[in-house]
Amino acid sequence: MKINIFKINQFVYYRADYTKKELEHVYSGAEALCKSLNPKDTSGKVRTQSEQLVKNFGGLISEKLVSDLLEKEAVEKGLSFIIGNSVLSKKDSEDYQIDHIVRYKDKVITIETRSSFAYRTSSPDSVISRAFSIIGPYTTNQKHSEDVKDFYAFIFFFCEPDTLLGRYKNNGEISVYFAGGASREMMFDSRISSVTNLNMEDASYRVIKPITRGLDAEKFMESIFS
Repeated sequence: MKINIFKINQFVYYRADYTKKELEHVYSGAEALCKSLNPKDTSGKVRTQSEQLVKNFGGLISEKLVSDLLEKEAVEKGLSFIIGNSVLSKKDSEDYQIDHIVRYKDKVITIETRSSFAYRTSSPDSVISRAFSIIGPYTTNQKHSEDVKDFYAFIFFFCEPDTLLGRYKNNGEISVYFAGGASREMMFDSRISSVTNLNMEDASYRVIKPITRGLDAEKFMESIFS
């Protein structure tokens, strides 16, 4: 993994570049998930096999990136911590999310990883400063409840879903962006967060928009180990 650092004013975000070899086990995991997860999306629409694969692949890459960044932060600071086995929330659900459980000192910290594909936005800077949100707890007509986590991480791919699969299959480098995120307290602070349905009927999402109102990549990692 190679890390590139970018800034929007003082807001820091990362781009991580992975080789195909580094992601082979991730792709195998994504294929396996297609056999065990409900193929419906949050609106109830059934995903095609290709759509399922790319969603799983993107989600598991995001999980790997969060784990890799946590380990990198701990090594650089000489800290001792344990990442518990990442779990897929509600494995029989149509809209699984990935949870990390971090044990640091006497604390147990839960991190929810959200990921998205940004291919109608002009630049990664625009994704972070204008177009996208940090998504916290939410409910939909397909998902009626969700446990609140300590932190919410936001990751995005600056490409179309099919492009991600194409790059992997053609031995190309995969780039993924870590935009930071927010704490549980921030997600429920009405001064910086809000509730929206994200244009989905019977849905309720807690969000922070723009992303620059949340924790940047550096502050997010520092907050985990504070």
